[in-house]
Amino acid sequence: MTIGYWLFLLMIIPVAAGIFAWIKFHTIDIRESGVGIAAALVTISLVLGMSKCSNQKDTETHSGKVEKAVHTPKWEAEWIELVTHYSTDSKGNTTSYTVPETRRETHYPKWWVETTLGRYDIEPWFFDQISKKHGITVERGYRPDYDSGDRNDYISYVNDDPEFCDYPVTKIKTWRNPLKNNKTLHKYQNISEEQAKKMGLPNYPKNATFSSSRIIGDTAIDIWNWDKMNSAIGEQKRVNLILVKTDSIEKAKYIQAYWQNGKKNDLVICHGGTKNAPADWCYVFGWSKSELVKQNIQTLFLNDPVNDDILKELKQIVRRDFQSHEWTMYKDTDFPIPTGWVIAAFIIMLISQAGIYYLFHQEDIFP
Repeated sequence: MTIGYWLFLLMIIPVAAGIFAWIKFHTIDIRESGVGIAAALVTISLVLGMSKCSNQKDTETHSGKVEKAVHTPKWEAEWIELVTHYSTDSKGNTTSYTVPETRRETHYPKWWVETTLGRYDIEPWFFDQISKKHGITVERGYRPDYDSGDRNDYISYVNDDPEFCDYPVTKIKTWRNPLKNNKTLHKYQNISEEQAKKMGLPNYPKNATFSSSRIIGDTAIDIWNWDKMNSAIGEQKRVNLILVKTDSIEKAKYIQAYWQNGKKNDLVICHGGTKNAPADWCYVFGWSKSELVKQNIQTLFLNDPVNDDILKELKQIVRRDFQSHEWTMYKDTDFPIPTGWVIAAFIIMLISQAGIYYLFHQEDIFP
């Protein structure tokens, strides 16, 4: 029996309650005991499910790019709608009549982008920046019940280099991680936030839609170019490359422990040395099924200056050698239950069982 399913030992409570009620009162039917046990089973199953979802919730970062920017100007809609009115006289009789009435709606200006990861609203200045570089195409927009205003949409199609896109985007996706908080399946040291601060370990990067913090430390690689590279390979490999410059390989391994080897699709490159020069050392970690991609990245960083010129070859290595980890190999049953959930299940069980058997004692449910 795995850790989570020890919770079902709480089934002893309804069984004991049924035996006690039958011996004490002799008014409890065996079918009523069955109801109590079934209620307990449902309670435990719900607590188990909620605990699993909360305890194993995790995230991963996907990278994409802007494909087009769209501006819809202000316009007005007008339509006729049949409206039914009701009235009641002093005698309580209700009458009704239906008349056509004019309705109007104002659609205010909007700016948004269509990306490989979905649609996002943007500020006007961002649309202006994109359209200034890629031009504007005027197309007739969708205007149901149009009455006045601009009928056109103004679209800027982003015709960028597929190898280094102009406008990278990121999206945080959630999933259920069978390894999260599970000490039986990996042996990484648990490092608290307080310990990490004392050790000088960086927090895991927090990414926004149009910007990221996937470079940590003072390097000669521009963060915008790093994000562009991630977007170029993200659609094909769904990999999230993070660059960390730190003091030593020992500290890099502490970062690995603090981040629990990174997220599902992370490939974290830690290095140290002189800025804009080959790295003195390089350590790569992540859940890639291939060790070759880590070895080849280490060789690249140790031999070539760490600057923007390295990105083209790094991208080729990742595309060729990165392999996603097979998460389906882990059993869904291997998870721990936090103490708080066990206490909650115990309290809910006691209250519900006491209520059920009190009801059975007062009422003859099964005549």
